[in-house]
Amino acid sequence: MTHDDLQDLLEGYVNETLDRTTRAEVDRHLAGCDECRAILDGVPAVQLGLIQPAAFDEKAMRRAVRTTLFRLAVNVVVIGLVGWLVLMLVGFLVFQPFIVNRGGRAEAATQATQDLAVMYNPGAALTQTQHNSGIISRTSEATVVFPIGTEMVDLGTLGTRIGPFSFGAEDGGLLFPYLTDSGGIDAAIQLSDVGSGTVATVELQFDSPISLGRAQQLADSPLDVRVVWAGFPTADGDSHGLGLEDGGIVGYSTCDIRSVDSILLGASSAGSGWSPFTDLPSIDRALDATRASIANLVDHGDLIAGVIPGVTRDSVRAAGDYLAGDPGVEILVVTGPSPELVRFLDEADPHVAGVRGIEFTNWYQPLCGR
Repeated sequence: MTHDDLQDLLEGYVNETLDRTTRAEVDRHLAGCDECRAILDGVPAVQLGLIQPAAFDEKAMRRAVRTTLFRLAVNVVVIGLVGWLVLMLVGFLVFQPFIVNRGGRAEAATQATQDLAVMYNPGAALTQTQHNSGIISRTSEATVVFPIGTEMVDLGTLGTRIGPFSFGAEDGGLLFPYLTDSGGIDAAIQLSDVGSGTVATVELQFDSPISLGRAQQLADSPLDVRVVWAGFPTADGDSHGLGLEDGGIVGYSTCDIRSVDSILLGASSAGSGWSPFTDLPSIDRALDATRASIANLVDHGDLIAGVIPGVTRDSVRAAGDYLAGDPGVEILVVTGPSPELVRFLDEADPHVAGVRGIEFTNWYQPLCGR
């Protein structure tokens, strides 16, 4: 071995960890090397046997681990909350007002959600609407009901979502009417068969539109019935079902319905009887609401693509232009006691009438302000 190699072995020599052969070789080297002997004389021997391990405190260790984990969890929560707060501030102060709601799109979408639930569903009305603003989108919900007599049948909730570049159903689909066409059974016969102890809702469709004045005259009938919805053609000629396509029919409630909270509050405070509608049925009110709904879509054309297949901005604008005049009324939805409805059908003389729903209940609560 070289001098350097043997010098590296001095520590092991002192600690007595060298094997016998190597130790003998180091002894021979030390006998003739003053430098290595000087190094060896300055290094005290280490008595390994005297070294005792430190006492282990298990409780202290557990406390230290718990403290470390707790501080880590707190840091994670604080960082998460700060990040969430920053995202929310960016969403509400920047993204929502300048991107999602540019040009009033979000308010228009909320209004369209409410309108579409009523426009495409003869007889439908709303109890409440609400919206929720997120970071990059806004959702709106319209709770839809259908009056059968004085009962409010829940049709469900129409939910929509508006994002930076899209508007449509909350699940990503398109919006469709809730209600299907009424059955082919003659309404007068069906109502006569169920007897006088029932109330019903009937949809009347006229062969050609009747005037607004005639429709209001029917709404003001002394018979104990209520006109709750009016539908208007959007073009001359034969209608093509419900919708904003050329010649389609759209409409609106003839009277406002209060929110569910107001209804429950009114019921508990009034004690006996309450009106789910707050004003008298008005054909003009339904027409004005329909016009406003269409104008909202025309003003925000990017909402139209998410409404109904086949609807374009041009067809919506054409419908609005037609309704700006005197379109007449093609559909009326009427509710009341069955015998009164039979007499109303004789007075109205519709082209076709179908029963939407029948309830075996008394007609004792006022409707549409009566």
